[in-house]
Amino acid sequence: MSMRDIRVVCAAIVRDGALLCVRKSGTALFMLPGGKPEAGEEALATLHRELVEELGCGLRPGSARLLGQYAAPATHEGGVHRAG
Repeated sequence: MSMRDIRVVCAAIVRDGALLCVRKSGTALFMLPGGKPEAGEEALATLHRELVEELGCGLRPGSARLLGQYAAPATHEGGVHRAG
């Protein structure tokens, strides 16, 4: 089976030494909040939209920065590879 790549933007939110994670309903795995960009959407706009949708909060302007780009198997999508 060949893998297809998807792009995902996520946030590593750390406060007082704790990392904020989310869990999709009906799953056992925790992950960083975020999601896939919509067509033409920039990374920070994607992150802001996803945080509003998932957590009911957004980003303060200038509060987020790119930490890197990584690739890994997608957790809940068989045959998909998250490309950084």
